[in-house]
Amino acid sequence: MTRLPCTYSDAIKDVECISSSAFMLTMISAPWLGAVFAFSGMWISKWVSPWGKGEDFSYVLSDAFCMVVAVFFIPWLYNITGHQIIPTLFWFYVIRFAVYFITIPLVHPATFVTSTFLTMVGFFIAITQAYLVVYFLGPGVFGMFGLKGWSMGQLPIMQPH
Repeated sequence: MTRLPCTYSDAIKDVECISSSAFMLTMISAPWLGAVFAFSGMWISKWVSPWGKGEDFSYVLSDAFCMVVAVFFIPWLYNITGHQIIPTLFWFYVIRFAVYFITIPLVHPATFVTSTFLTMVGFFIAITQAYLVVYFLGPGVFGMFGLKGWSMGQLPIMQPH
């Protein structure tokens, strides 16, 4: 599983494919299936990783919760972005990380500054990783499962008008 190395260090915790896989799964099926995958993927990888025992419980709980919340926005985001995959993906991550920012003072009050910094850096790591995964794997997956009427689009941060 791609998240196993992420259980080793907070510095690389956002180099994972669970959220981008949950995104693609939601696109080809339903939000509930993507949510179950995201939540269980976070916990299973914590339990099977050799470093999982050292991974912060509250981080896994918060991030699994944030992924679940964000997954349920995907159908709405897909419609408002005009069925463009990359902008939908981008806003999915914005929601995921915005919800995570809200959880920091509730779940990580003692490490507020460190958690906030790692989350800000993690956003750019996560969106880059997700962009690459969805850009290269998405068209094949979407075509294989019959998703019609979509375009890749562009990352909103690369449209400077």
